[in-house]
Amino acid sequence: MKQLTQAQAAEFTAIKAQATSLGITFHHRANTKTVTGLINAHLANQVTAEGVTPDTTPEKVVEVKGPLTAAEYAVHIAKTAKLRATRLIRIRLTCMNPLKKNWPGETFSTGSSKLGTIKKHVPFNGLPYHVPQIIYDMIKDRRCSSFYDVPDGRGGVKRASRLVPEFSVEVLDPLTPAELDDLRHSQAMAKNGL
Repeated sequence: MKQLTQAQAAEFTAIKAQATSLGITFHHRANTKTVTGLINAHLANQVTAEGVTPDTTPEKVVEVKGPLTAAEYAVHIAKTAKLRATRLIRIRLTCMNPLKKNWPGETFSTGSSKLGTIKKHVPFNGLPYHVPQIIYDMIKDRRCSSFYDVPDGRGGVKRASRLVPEFSVEVLDPLTPAELDDLRHSQAMAKNGL
């Protein structure tokens, strides 16, 4: 086995410490390349477990090269969370809330201290529209009151309410490269006033 230099040994010790802190187990005779590969695979699996698929959005997986300090790891996790939250999803949105039946759309706003504020105006016209993942999650969770009549037991009726989904959300397939080219062309034509 080849002897490591002092700098290589220090780097390898840092990589092993990072792998151990992430809960990654590795063979006691594993080399630097193997442990770094295990760390990259672990971080990629963390991202894909949250809904980012590497085959459709490879740019969303941030690869780690070499050992990270605690501060660098925190920055890496924040970048990964931001990429995951802003990933675009193509949907068709229909508003089921009777109080908003005349609204042309709604502006959704959400965020956190780490992500900042993310806003998006989404039309209710039934046409496909791209929204960030975090806005999509918010839309899916929204509820509104639905009122209905129930017998009151004395021959009359009384009003009751229940919470129902406020929006009907249809998730559509991502645009194909040909559809993207057509969209790019039509947007360029509209921008030039043609």
